[in-house]
Amino acid sequence: MGLGFISKVKEIEDEYVPLYRTIIECSSCGDKELMKVYKGGCTCGNIQINILESTSKDSYNNKIFSFKTISYKKEEPLIYDILFEQELP
Repeated sequence: MGLGFISKVKEIEDEYVPLYRTIIECSSCGDKELMKVYKGGCTCGNIQINILESTSKDSYNNKIFSFKTISYKKEEPLIYDILFEQELP
C-alpha cells in the first residue's frame, strides 16, 4: 500500500501584465486615442467603432466576450502595437 498525502500548497496564477498597447490611428485626422473609445468615432468622422457581443460565455469567469469592430469611410485606419516602454511620458 502506498502513502497518500494532500498538498496544501495552492497554485498561484501569475497576473497577466501586458507589454504592448494597441494603437488605432485615423490616417485622415491623426487621432491616436481610438482604442480607448468604446463606441463612437474619430474627430473627422472617417472611422466608426462599434461593439459586437459574442454569443458564448467564458466558462472560467462566466463573462460574455465582446469584440470591437472598426469601419471606415475614406481612408483605412492604421492599427499597430507599441511597447509600453516606447511611449513618451
